[in-house]
Amino acid sequence: GKGKQVVLVSGDEEYRSEEALTQLAKILAGHHGFTCTVLYAIDPQTGEISPNELKNIPGLESLRKADLLVIATRFRNLPDEQMKEIDKLLLETSKPRGGEAKTTPLKESLSRSREQSQGVERSIDELITKLNQMKQQSQSQSQSQSESQDQQQQGQQQQQQQQQQSQGQQQQGGQQQRQENSTPEFQQQQDQQQQQGQNRQGQQEQQQQQGEQPQPQQGQPQGGQENPQDGQMRQGQAPNDGGTAPGQPGTGEEEWGKLQSYTNFLKNRGSPPKMQEKYRKFWEAYLKARNQDGNKR
Repeated sequence: GKGKQVVLVSGDEEYRSEEALTQLAKILAGHHGFTCTVLYAIDPQTGEISPNELKNIPGLESLRKADLLVIATRFRNLPDEQMKEIDKLLLETSKPRGGEAKTTPLKESLSRSREQSQGVERSIDELITKLNQMKQQSQSQSQSQSESQDQQQQGQQQQQQQQQQSQGQQQQGGQQQRQENSTPEFQQQQDQQQQQGQNRQGQQEQQQQQGEQPQPQQGQPQGGQENPQDGQMRQGQAPNDGGTAPGQPGTGEEEWGKLQSYTNFLKNRGSPPKMQEKYRKFWEAYLKARNQDGNKR
């Protein structure tokens, strides 16, 4: 690398190129023999290195003698005087190498790179359009699916409403049938009750015309017309049976099946009451069977 000039331009606030290029220049100069020049973004007021300074990289005149340019800048906005030095190096200079033909001019390489960048931009645009088409297709599919789901839900709701209406009509028809079936019987009962009431009224009127007292209906007290005054006590028409008599001990001689004889039997525990002749043969058969069972045991 002896006799070769290398210019290293730094200028970014993110990747610390002012430190990296300084170390690279030391390696190239110390180990390979290059003559290295490192340029920095300088604050014009203080004269110190400031990566945040976007408009000042002094010393770009050294590019006129440079054999190699290493540039690491980002978001710079240099004045025209400084940018001219970079343009001259990139667009006008084309230094031949020793004993070899001239290399391809930088202008052609720049045009090729421009065409490549344009091709990349076109491919990116095509990719974006394809992505938009895919997005629209997915949206249309989702809309169609949602519409189909809505239609299915509406169809199900209509089916449910039709089923409910049919069930309601069936219930109404059943109620009408029950009413039609029950109405004649109920009407017949009402007609029979009305006829019975009319017959009773006619009998009462005939009895009143003949001078007889109307017979009381079932469940009504007798003598209700004799004493029209409500709330007064009167003596009943039933004869007095003398009340209850004091209890008497039984004799055990009454007939079979009467209450008095059965209570006497339970009290006295004596001989059984007198049995009627028509039940005697059953009683003797029972005693005979019981005696036979006892002898077997």
